[in-house]
Amino acid sequence: MTDFKVLLIGESDFTNHFINRFQGELKLCLVKNSCFNIDISEEFIPRLAFLPEGEKTTIPYAQICSDNFRVDLLHNTDIINLFFEKELKCRKPFFDNLIIDSATNLHLLNSLIFEYYTKGLIGFIKDKPLFFLKNYKTFINLSKNISPPSSEFDRFLKGLLLLFSPGEVNSGFYKKYLLYSIINKAPYRIKSEKPVDYKNIEVIENKKLLELVYYKSYWKLRFEDTELLADMIISAFPPHIYSFSHVSTPFRIDYENTFYEFLIRDIKTPVPMADELVFNTERGIFYALKKENALSIFAPAKVNEKPESDFIKPFIDEFIPYFSLRKSDINVKYTGLVYHNRGRFRIFRKNRTCRFPKCYDFPYYGADGEILYRNTLSELIWKKFLL
Repeated sequence: MTDFKVLLIGESDFTNHFINRFQGELKLCLVKNSCFNIDISEEFIPRLAFLPEGEKTTIPYAQICSDNFRVDLLHNTDIINLFFEKELKCRKPFFDNLIIDSATNLHLLNSLIFEYYTKGLIGFIKDKPLFFLKNYKTFINLSKNISPPSSEFDRFLKGLLLLFSPGEVNSGFYKKYLLYSIINKAPYRIKSEKPVDYKNIEVIENKKLLELVYYKSYWKLRFEDTELLADMIISAFPPHIYSFSHVSTPFRIDYENTFYEFLIRDIKTPVPMADELVFNTERGIFYALKKENALSIFAPAKVNEKPESDFIKPFIDEFIPYFSLRKSDINVKYTGLVYHNRGRFRIFRKNRTCRFPKCYDFPYYGADGEILYRNTLSELIWKKFLL
């Protein structure tokens, strides 16, 4: 018999969700970040959504930038039209057609991405074959990539994907869903999970985690002075975090790059400056910023080659030119966000007993998708252990 039904590794909004959901219902255990011997970022991007899961915003909440343009993301068709024409060099007929297509097809894209989140287009066809046949031409048109009328527009679309699903290679359906949502939907911020009370669960901290071993029906976690058995593991961190912390696991790393966080405290930022933005340089290097109590700049680099502070120099030169990298103490931290350089066929496997957040080993459809993934996984846990 195992010690715990569900064992949660790492402190994040992702693991906090399951503590809030199942505390008092299941025997839970949390392994805190202090059990790893590396500095780990708890910050994840993005915190934005087009699902009504948070606070509605009417002000610019993010920017997509390049060397040539800066576009505020807000739901105002007139302003978006102006951006497209002046900044992205798109003619008015192109935008007019986008409005028509988005109004006609956004509902269908919602169904594809959210109702069939774990199944994709094939699952949609199986469940609704007659509907698919009736709307066959519409599906074909939606599956086609948007022909970019300008290089600026192409870079804007890439920035849009990076803002909402950093590191993930998404299909054309999701790219159009984001574009159509900007035109049709008021944006929402995701609400952070409510504060977690750890009084009713087992908590392990300041004990070095040495090994995770998987048997046919349970997991064993070995620490310096104790061992635990669990039916299911939910991890806030993907496999490279375990590798860097010298924890032996059965996981493999099937990606080459990961995001690193460059954390800067006590810095004066320009006013106005969006709380979140993506900067896509002419050389194809991109950076993502999140501004809260401190300034976090995220950038992808080789998973086994932790970059130096000057890696973010192009971003600093563009947005904070008065800030001196040489004199500054910047904390470069590992994050739980992986970056896929190319598309991989990853299947959402419902029978797995170890789960990772965001981009690893399941189809990740941005901020909205992670909310749905949490809900799907909660339902699976409920059926597995509580029915």
